[in-house]
Amino acid sequence: MEPPLLDGLVLAALARGGPTTGRGVATTVGRRAPIHPVLRRLERERLVTSRPLPRSSRRARRYRITAGGREALVALRLLLSAPRAF
Repeated sequence: MEPPLLDGLVLAALARGGPTTGRGVATTVGRRAPIHPVLRRLERERLVTSRPLPRSSRRARRYRITAGGREALVALRLLLSAPRAF
């Protein structure tokens, strides 16, 4: 899976389900490998935000898509739906 496609899947999962944990995103996307590096990169790019979960014994965080993330998701959907000349 190419990174832009994985980014789109992560953004779509957050847009569809509201704020969730990294584990929740991974379950929605159907990926067993850690999704946290993708979430951290998207956070650095300001496409998602995160907050620590209250009363969590782990370093769990809750992620939310930003307005910029929604715009990036729309752009990616347009790119993927555009007809291609081969």
